[in-house]
Amino acid sequence: MDKNIEGMSEQEAFKWYMEAAAKNDPEGQFCVGWCYFMGQGVSEDNAEAFKWFAKSAAQNYGAAAHMMGICYESGFGVEEDIKKAASWFGQAARLGNPSAQYRMGKCYADGLGVEQDDVKAFQCFYESATNGSVQGLTEVGICLATGKGVDKDPENAFQCFKKASEPQNYPGALLNLAQCYEIGFGTKKNLREAKRLKDLANMVAEALANN
Repeated sequence: MDKNIEGMSEQEAFKWYMEAAAKNDPEGQFCVGWCYFMGQGVSEDNAEAFKWFAKSAAQNYGAAAHMMGICYESGFGVEEDIKKAASWFGQAARLGNPSAQYRMGKCYADGLGVEQDDVKAFQCFYESATNGSVQGLTEVGICLATGKGVDKDPENAFQCFKKASEPQNYPGALLNLAQCYEIGFGTKKNLREAKRLKDLANMVAEALANN
C-alpha cells in the first residue's frame, strides 16, 4: 500500500484503505479493520473490524494477527475465547510483532490459554524487549527481580526498569524503578528519587486516563 495519507481526512483515508483492501492488500485490510475498531472515518463496528483483521491475518500480517488475539481476548466482534487469543498472539509473536510477544509472555506467565510456563514467559518478554517494547522490557526486569524463568539479578533488573522508563515515561517501569530506589534493590537507596518517580508515574497515568 504505497499511498501517503498525510493531510487526508479520516473519511478520505478510510476510502483509500478500502480501495487497497479490495485489492487484497493485507496492510489495507488491517487499516480498514483498525478504522472500524477505533471509529476513525467510519462508525465503530467491532464485528466489521474483526472481519477485516481476519482477512489481513490470513496473509500473515503481524499487526492483524495481534489484533485477532485482542478481539478473542476481550470479545470484540467475536465470542471471547482465551485459547484462540493465545493462539493468535503466538502467531503474531512468531511474525515478530513486539506487542504480541509481550502478550504471549503474559499468557505463559498467567497460564491464560496455554500451560503456565515462567521460562517461556521470560523468553517472550525478552523477544518483545529486543524488538523495542517498553512493556516487554519492564517484564524482563520483573523476571530478573523475582527470579521467575531466569536467574535473579537485581542489578540488571534495575537497568531494565531504568531503560524502560526513559523513552516514554512508561508508568509500569517508573513504579518499579521507584521501588528499587526505595529499598535499595540493584542500586543505592534514594528515597527522594523514589518519590519523584512515583509522582511522575501517577501524573503520566492520569494524563493517559484522561486522553
